[in-house]
Amino acid sequence: MLLVLFVASSWNAAFAFVGAPSSSSSPLHRVAKKSFRVEKKLSSLPKSPSGSDSASALQMAPVLSFVKSTAMQLKTPFARRMLLVLGAAMLFLSKQYKRIFWPGSSPDPSLSEPLPPGSLGCPFLGSNVMSGTREYGPYVFFERARQSFQNPSLLKLYAFGMPMVSVTGSDNIQTILKDEFDPEGVNTEMLGDSYTQVFGDNSILYESDKTTHGFLRRLVGAAMTPTAVTNAVPAIQQAANDQVDEMLTQKTVKMEEVCNDFTLDVAWRQILGLDLTEEEIPEFHKQVKNWVGGIFNPFFALPFKVPGIRFTKCYKAHTYLVSKVEEKLVQLDANGPDGSTLSGIYFATDEDNDSRKLSRQQVIDNALILIIAGSETSASTLTVASLALGLHPEVMKKVKEEQKTMIAKYGENITSKAQLDAECPYLDSVIRETLRLRPVPSMELRRTKKSFVIDGMQIPKNWMLWMNIRNTHDNDPVTMEDDGSHMDMNLGFQPDRWSDVSTKPSQWMPFGSGARRCLGENLAMTEMKIFLATLARRVDYDLVSPTDKILWKKMSIMPRPLDGVEVAARPTAAAAAVKA
Repeated sequence: MLLVLFVASSWNAAFAFVGAPSSSSSPLHRVAKKSFRVEKKLSSLPKSPSGSDSASALQMAPVLSFVKSTAMQLKTPFARRMLLVLGAAMLFLSKQYKRIFWPGSSPDPSLSEPLPPGSLGCPFLGSNVMSGTREYGPYVFFERARQSFQNPSLLKLYAFGMPMVSVTGSDNIQTILKDEFDPEGVNTEMLGDSYTQVFGDNSILYESDKTTHGFLRRLVGAAMTPTAVTNAVPAIQQAANDQVDEMLTQKTVKMEEVCNDFTLDVAWRQILGLDLTEEEIPEFHKQVKNWVGGIFNPFFALPFKVPGIRFTKCYKAHTYLVSKVEEKLVQLDANGPDGSTLSGIYFATDEDNDSRKLSRQQVIDNALILIIAGSETSASTLTVASLALGLHPEVMKKVKEEQKTMIAKYGENITSKAQLDAECPYLDSVIRETLRLRPVPSMELRRTKKSFVIDGMQIPKNWMLWMNIRNTHDNDPVTMEDDGSHMDMNLGFQPDRWSDVSTKPSQWMPFGSGARRCLGENLAMTEMKIFLATLARRVDYDLVSPTDKILWKKMSIMPRPLDGVEVAARPTAAAAAVKA
């Protein structure tokens, strides 16, 4: 359609420009003269080029045939030549339309390997990869494309106005990530200039310099060591108990809201170390949700700073959160370290130079990124885990038995990360299985600085890479079932598969891979284990909504059930006896 409009407007403009017959020396006349060369070519074209290798020739054949026959019927040579010029332009566009409508999508001419299979979607913009369906959840584009193109390891697409390749398979992903930080390799890249205004440009996620990234990783990582996470355990357990107390006061409750509130409480209590009043807590929760919601604002992905961004909810929420971090830093300056994650980052010094610390802005940007990593993704995983445990009471029974053993051995308090890891292998399997089924869809986007050849297909230089984690899990040869049941919440949720080497998944990367593997993995796993352990110890619950067919939200960072996992909760007999 756009091609037709372009041609029509060119045709009208040509007649407006001509007005009357031109002199033989005019530019337009010279162009018309050259069209004679095209006339012979058009005359030799078959009416049905079925044997042509060019899809564009197949598409343009009826149009060119019409142009040819019409030109032959015109009485004046000038009009005939003008129409043939139009035909020549259409022939040119038929061969160049991809370069025009999907800039940058051409293959690397120095390579003989073809581009991956796939479709480019809407001209100039591409496909909406973030939308979803209730049956599948978000990012359904990749599932549909996977089925349409016979499950390729590489899939060509166009999104956010850029050419892109979806990469599936841990071996393929790791092959590419070996060149992370190489000037002639790959690197992360933030979409759109506006994102820097609402997410900061000093975070570890988007640092492209290898030395600076290493420096950031060491100092931010100082607050994520097993010892640092163990110090956070009391605050995390308190947050879990507070949420369980609240859910037991209600007839029914949505686990999505419980998990959201829990992870946000961990964010202000432990990650930022704030001392919020009861009145301030809802405001903090609201502002974090508004800020994270900015990820789905398509205007922020535009390649320029969006006017009026200061008036958006996302920008205002970011300003609020920055002010809270700055207030906390003033307190830390006055009172010294306090055990919060923010404190650990702020006072960390480089092992190579103990006088070198993070700048204030680096501290702020990385502390806020940890809120996303430690709240949004953990809340989604816990919500899905709550659904899975409700769907599979036999699994919940095993989790409860494991917790009874742990209580008998250590008492009610969870004392360390090491204790959880050593004494709760089945709980660990439950979380891993949840992350296998419904992981974050992709790692951070990368841009290629050179062309790659993977599985006999090329990925040209300057293309973006979508490291497809969900499809990688789906294609795991150890777990795959022909009917797709291995990814189904009712049929595929099998934590026991993790306890046997022969059934343990071989493709599992929910925390990414390589030099940019999630730095908050220790904190996130401990946070989720403490919440599910507390839930198993204190609560019995039943799912309220139908369980035969799970429906999902269409738009979310990670998959979330549509009903929010509504449950009817009651205290366990043991918990009720303790309270009595």
